Amino acid sequence: MFVDDRLIYSYDGNIDNRRISIIGLINHFVRLEEEDEGKVLSIEMIGNLPKSSGQFHDVYFGNRTAQIRQLFGYDGISFIIGIFLIIISLITALIASRSLRNGRLYHSTLALGAIELCVGLWACGGSMSTQLFIRNQLFLVVLAMTALYMLPVCVTWFVISMYSIPKPRCFMIAVLFFPIAFVVVSALQLLGMITYITVATPVGILLFIYMLTLIGAVMYAYRRGEKNAKPFLIATGFLLASIVGELTLLILPHRTFINIQPFNIGVLIFGSILYSQILALGVNYLEERGRKEYLQSLAYTDALTGLGNRRAFDEELIRLAKSGSDQKDLGVVMFDVNNLKQINDDFGHAEGDLVLKQIGELLSSLYGAFAKLYRIGGDEFALVCEQCSQKKMAEIKRSFSEATTGKPFTLAFGSALSSMDSPDSIDVLFKIADRRMYQHKKMMKYDSHHKSSPIPSSIDMVEGTR
Repeated sequence: MFVDDRLIYSYDGNIDNRRISIIGLINHFVRLEEEDEGKVLSIEMIGNLPKSSGQFHDVYFGNRTAQIRQLFGYDGISFIIGIFLIIISLITALIASRSLRNGRLYHSTLALGAIELCVGLWACGGSMSTQLFIRNQLFLVVLAMTALYMLPVCVTWFVISMYSIPKPRCFMIAVLFFPIAFVVVSALQLLGMITYITVATPVGILLFIYMLTLIGAVMYAYRRGEKNAKPFLIATGFLLASIVGELTLLILPHRTFINIQPFNIGVLIFGSILYSQILALGVNYLEERGRKEYLQSLAYTDALTGLGNRRAFDEELIRLAKSGSDQKDLGVVMFDVNNLKQINDDFGHAEGDLVLKQIGELLSSLYGAFAKLYRIGGDEFALVCEQCSQKKMAEIKRSFSEATTGKPFTLAFGSALSSMDSPDSIDVLFKIADRRMYQHKKMMKYDSHHKSSPIPSSIDMVEGTR
């Protein structure tokens, strides 16, 4: 490129002189200085070898903003769709890992996200607009080729996870050809023996044949009663139609904005259909899981107080025993409501239930932030606190005494701490707390008969009466 016969830019396009042989379109950005205004600009291309490209595409003049607008006007939609698909794929993976966790739907959703990621990378890698941000053509070509070779793997993963096709293991083995081929072709290109473009046609044919075989397997499953496969067949129909349409338009002598739209439209329709199916299945899955969790919560929750029930308490003790938590600072506190039967007899069961509910709310407000609470019997409650130090246990006793002073009901309590009581097992720790609770209850009855009802500030006072 010359300004008044002064060389300002040159580029050697001979593929033999490149360290890594790549063929493709390259955007060249040449800055013209203000002093070049009014001078003669000439562009010269010398095609001295058969492997030279031998042609120019459109030449645009203007500031950088105008050049960006010009490129985006040509194939910017491909770049935008590619970025959109990449973002959607990442969101899909996040939702699957957070909400679905595992199972068939989890793998199907991850596979669909991987498909969208491959298509998005392919669209971005093949868009000239991407070169506005990534000038390294080698990186873009490798990016696009990686997506192309991995696409059949992701589609196969989705199909096998989603539908019951015949011979799924055979498809999983066969599809490994494409990533292995990518590694081999990449190695041969680094050695300068072949390029990605050299094998593009045979690989494309093999990919087309494999995809037709996979679609045939899904169609076979659909005919055998796999009605869930219908959306996939419709989606792939749109995708194949878009590919045929784009290839047809590319035969036209002039490439226009319209030429690159069929594939973009097909990709969006393909993804929309499959996402709608995944969304419907996901909603059903979450609703079913919600129902199961609700029913499970009913099985482990005391309906009156909202605390855990005896079943939940027993299973918690089993879990702690298996985890070896009896060797840590584990605290257990037992509570028992005094004279609940008398309250029921004098004021009715509704009043007794209200007392139990108030006690549950009181315990939750005091200890719910750091301990697990249970109603394990008609008038008995339990507290389990992991990592419970002696200081925290003393605070539990103090806050309990303060909170129950002046209440219309009284509770007996007993505590046990593994770091102090050194029990042989979790069950023994529970029995120690339970025994101390009954000792406290007897002492409170004795004090009541002698017209004194103080609640000891420490369980040590109870232990001293043994």
